[in-house]
Amino acid sequence: LKTIEVIFLQQEEPIKSCLVALRKIILNWNKNITEEWKYGMPFYCYRDKMFCYLWTHKKHKQPYIGIV
Repeated sequence: LKTIEVIFLQQEEPIKSCLVALRKIILNWNKNITEEWKYGMPFYCYRDKMFCYLWTHKKHKQPYIGIV
């Protein structure tokens, strides 16, 4: 497994399901979207330009998507 997959699978439900679903939607949206590990979190790039990332808020324990 890739580091990103391990990080998502270690999350508790329902956070895990939410992050896995968002990851699948993002990666299937366009063939030019790639996934990379940057700044300690999973980033998604479109034609090598960062456009979003997924993470979980440490205090509130909620998943979110950040737009770059």
